[in-house]
Amino acid sequence: MTEHTPGPWEIEEQYHLGYRWISGPEHSQLAQVVWCMEDEDRSPECEANAHLIAAAPELLDALCYLLEASSGQGPHEQWLAAMDQARAAIAKAKGENNA
Repeated sequence: MTEHTPGPWEIEEQYHLGYRWISGPEHSQLAQVVWCMEDEDRSPECEANAHLIAAAPELLDALCYLLEASSGQGPHEQWLAAMDQARAAIAKAKGENNA
């Protein structure tokens, strides 16, 4: 199985013809995301889609870490760290953090 482009992925500030780009540290322009519909300056739904796509690597990492931590093999601190990682990834996917 081919590996995905490593994260973190971010929404580029550049705006061109109704689109924004999702970029990673190794590759710019991984995905082009519709940012506005018709005559709108921006569409909240399109912006939410961009945040979800940009958070994909962190969401995958958080899920993998949660599965590992929930296997019962790791210490309680690992479970708490996995939960924090999951919360951060969800916040990014929802556009709640601008880090």
